[in-house]
Amino acid sequence: MRFHHPHARVQKKMEVLWLKSHGLSHAEICRLAGVNGNTLVSYLHQYE
Repeated sequence: MRFHHPHARVQKKMEVLWLKSHGLSHAEICRLAGVNGNTLVSYLHQYE
């Protein structure tokens, strides 16, 4: 679903959460998802 949601921002958030669920470091998630550290932390806080 993370690749098929109609909203690109939701796709990006789902990708970040998926990567986090696989135990990747924040630096690695930022690199793979193409987001900065502040955005990553924001997405994770929104999920909580």
